[in-house]
Amino acid sequence: MTPTTPKLYLRVWPEWGSSGIWELARPLQPEAGKMVDYESLELPAGLRQDFEAWIEWFWDAVPGSDTADAFDCRAFCVEGLQLAHRLKAVVGPDIHVEFEGCQGHLILRTPDAP
Repeated sequence: MTPTTPKLYLRVWPEWGSSGIWELARPLQPEAGKMVDYESLELPAGLRQDFEAWIEWFWDAVPGSDTADAFDCRAFCVEGLQLAHRLKAVVGPDIHVEFEGCQGHLILRTPDAP
């Protein structure tokens, strides 16, 4: 069976004030891409709320903030990777999903996570 080309390429990546989901032109591109809103993907309410909470958590990493030094990047990245897996389960096999973690730390990518 020949694999099909994905209809859409998505990246889960944190950015302050974003949805945390980005549309890409191609897999693993270096640019962030275009932010995707939750409505366009018809995400279930629970997944949307978890993405919103994850992005809210990212505000703790703002350089110079009272919480920046205590920010647990590893735990944050683990949560982000779990969100990427959940997103992939929702959008299905025809959509590529990858994850990029905290800048300056380990970058995890899961093209087509199960």
